[in-house]
Amino acid sequence: MKKILLYTLLITLVSACVNPRKFEDLNTSFTKNQGHLRDCRDSAIFLLQTNKDLLIVLNEQEKSIIRLKADSTEMDMVYNKQKKIYDDLNSLYEQLLKRNENENRKNLGSLKEMEANLMERERKLRQQEADMIKKDAANAVLQSDLATKQNELANKANRVKELEAKIAAKDSITKALKKSISDALTGFNDNDLTVTIKDGKVYVSLSEQLLFASGSTVVDKKGQTALTQLGKALQNKQDINILVEGHTDDVPMHGETIKDNWDLSVLRATSITKILTVEGGIEPNRVIASGRSQYYPVAAGKTAEARKKNRRTEIILSPKLDELYKLLNQN
Repeated sequence: MKKILLYTLLITLVSACVNPRKFEDLNTSFTKNQGHLRDCRDSAIFLLQTNKDLLIVLNEQEKSIIRLKADSTEMDMVYNKQKKIYDDLNSLYEQLLKRNENENRKNLGSLKEMEANLMERERKLRQQEADMIKKDAANAVLQSDLATKQNELANKANRVKELEAKIAAKDSITKALKKSISDALTGFNDNDLTVTIKDGKVYVSLSEQLLFASGSTVVDKKGQTALTQLGKALQNKQDINILVEGHTDDVPMHGETIKDNWDLSVLRATSITKILTVEGGIEPNRVIASGRSQYYPVAAGKTAEARKKNRRTEIILSPKLDELYKLLNQN
């Protein structure tokens, strides 16, 4: 406190002799030094307290060292006692070992023989165990194969049943289709128009005299009527494929427009297809027009009657078999 008053007095005296600028600088420096002095005093107090704490820890460590030394001495005593006991036991063991050495020699041969027998039995047991494991593995493979084959047979049986059902449904559709076509074409002569089932398909066979004049590709009115009625009967049966096949006899044909029987058979099929799609109302993408010329006759020979039967157009109707083909293609 006295120092502070002294400093204050000194500053007062100096201020009287020093100009205000220097006095202000000195006063600022004095204030900073006062702050530094307080910081140093706080640091000294902190260091004194830290030193006290460290002394307490040091005393505790020294006490622990003393305790550890005492424990070490006690452990040395225990160790020495245990070592003496071990040495005594080891000596006793050596005495017993020498005493029993002769007897052990006598029994050594028997023991070796017993050991050999046991090893042989163990070898046989391991072999039997390995054989059993192999048999179990083989049985497991056989059972797995059997289960797989049973599943395959069951799947095949199910596919056969499904296939039979599809075939039955297809046959039913084919029969119903034949009936509806026959009903739609009643009134035409059987010699000019027939409806039959062959290989699961409905064949509508139209004679040349019903449809065309000799060598012509223009369908006459009676033929147009028959084709229109047929087209209307098939118009709403979207699940039926339609193939128009033109057939001729074996008499060669020559002309400027129609050069041979191939041209004639194809052009007649095309004419019929146009009537089915235009007057009959069948969608064009459902119909295929084809010609087979003279190479697929229904009557053999070169008589007028045979050639008359061969000059025909067949409209082949077959139900779509997409689902049936999928079943057939399954593994």
